[in-house]
Amino acid sequence: MNKLIQQVASPEVLNNSWKRFKNDMAVWSENISRREMEKNIVFHLTTLANDLKTGTYQPSNVRFSTVSKAD
Repeated sequence: MNKLIQQVASPEVLNNSWKRFKNDMAVWSENISRREMEKNIVFHLTTLANDLKTGTYQPSNVRFSTVSKAD
């Protein structure tokens, strides 16, 4: 396994990342509410780590919208 992936998938890095971005308004997944994510954080971070380590992680499509700007 790639050394960088091992580092990224470590429990310390994932936990620190969650702590840093948990107040971000971004949605974790379309199928998981923030409240559900927080209730089962260990499960979700463990699943993410396993997906990263096995190469099965598939990120969601990027969603964006255009914002009109007044001239």
